[in-house]
Amino acid sequence: MVDAQATGASPKHGSLLELGWATASAVDVDAAPRATWLSLPNGEKPSRIIRKLTGWAEADAASAMQPEVAHAKLCEAASSVGRAPAPTLIHFARFERAFLDDWRARFFGPDSPPLFDIVCLHAVALRLYPTLPKSGLRALAGYLGHSTPLDRRALGHVEATLHVWRSMVPALEAKGVTTWDELRAFEEEKAPKRGKASFPMPAEPRRALPDRPGVYRFLRSNGDVLYIGKASSLKKRVAGHYSQAPRGTDRAKEMLTQAQGIDVTETATALEAAVLECDEIKRVDPPYNVQLREATRTPLFVSRDLRSFSETPTDEHPLGPVPSRFSVAALGAVRRIAEGEASSAELRGRAVGVPPSFAPEEAVFRDGWSTFAARHLVLSSRTPWGVVVRATATLARLFEVDALEPREEDAPPGWDATRILRYLERSVLVGGQLLRRARWLVRLSESSIAYADGGRHRVLWIEGGEVVRASDFEPGVMLDARHAAATWRALQEAFDGAKYDRLRVVTTELRRVLAEGGSVRVRFDRGPVLEAEAIRSWLRFV
Repeated sequence: MVDAQATGASPKHGSLLELGWATASAVDVDAAPRATWLSLPNGEKPSRIIRKLTGWAEADAASAMQPEVAHAKLCEAASSVGRAPAPTLIHFARFERAFLDDWRARFFGPDSPPLFDIVCLHAVALRLYPTLPKSGLRALAGYLGHSTPLDRRALGHVEATLHVWRSMVPALEAKGVTTWDELRAFEEEKAPKRGKASFPMPAEPRRALPDRPGVYRFLRSNGDVLYIGKASSLKKRVAGHYSQAPRGTDRAKEMLTQAQGIDVTETATALEAAVLECDEIKRVDPPYNVQLREATRTPLFVSRDLRSFSETPTDEHPLGPVPSRFSVAALGAVRRIAEGEASSAELRGRAVGVPPSFAPEEAVFRDGWSTFAARHLVLSSRTPWGVVVRATATLARLFEVDALEPREEDAPPGWDATRILRYLERSVLVGGQLLRRARWLVRLSESSIAYADGGRHRVLWIEGGEVVRASDFEPGVMLDARHAAATWRALQEAFDGAKYDRLRVVTTELRRVLAEGGSVRVRFDRGPVLEAEAIRSWLRFV
């Protein structure tokens, strides 16, 4: 079994970056699969996207093997199979075959005999499982019960190829394919027409799901959790995955190709389902969830001038928590320009939220800035920065955040004053909202919340940023006063990534409840009860 990663799609456009291999039979592994990084020629370095996909770092270059050494070791492993050319399985052989042929010609000469008798497992899978929605290595291995990581690393792919091969052998034998020559012939047969995709999970378990709020988990046949989601109706939400699949993304189809079981947890309301989903994603870290996975992320605290950050709140860093140092960087750049700092390319770029290399030229930036200043800075005799802070509330009343998102139809292929004004307003609005959200989340971390959602009246007690209790609640009953002794600084210090996300999810759900006509009351630590209108006012700015 062979797998390779490269810096380009073919030898003309790149070089092999990593090589992995193993020798095995259908029942035994002769030696543990191995993989090695490969030295790149002439100072070549992987592109940013290749580094992201493979995890390659500068430090890996020091331990990389020279290509001729790796080729010799690969040939040594092939010779141990006892047949020449060596029977070789590659999942998508068109890619690796070109690089292996290039190496053979380079190291042994263009007229040298082939070293590998290659069968493409992807081609075999198309003939063996013609209705499977996706036949990529991750989808195929997961369908057959293997936990393949999402990163593109040769070792994991060799292990997945081995699992796929050993799982395919009984199915091939059932079709009368029992020798290598018969396998080669099977690979070359005309593939059946791809009919309607058939997902492996039976319809019955999905149809039996309750029409109630809760959390669902898609499972591989080996019990791995693939994806965790929330729903106001488990039956409808899960059915939606399958009804939307034909038009869905490749990632969604890949996940559903592997899903062969489902597990659900019912909750009293959709709000409680959203909180449970947030906590479960962090606990399990399912590969096909994108949001809410960073359980170890540390929120940051910011200095009043928005120039420095700390992982803990201090007298010098009293603002926060904020999700990252980039979250208020644009607002900080706007402040610095408002206070008279020269607008370098770096500062201009940061103010509009782009890298310095894409920053607007100084002259056109000045035109956009003058309009922004006239609208949001030159409003009173207060200091410019004080007015910028107040402009966040003004902008929030005028716009929703999404209304300031760049749009293709109104964004010219360069910068002009109108576009700069739009980006500056967004920088101020988003940064201001995140700072206001921080105060709301700190207050919410010690609170009780009464709400009506989907016909259920519920109350949540939140302590230390965690939901410690939830129960049914009679409308109109007074909320308990909170008696936490913690100071504001202590409440801030208790934050981590999980608490930040959990309280942000609660906030989003409260906004949804109000938008859908439900009722919400909140009582913060030692504070009065906030009714729906006061909460709407808070949520408008967070």
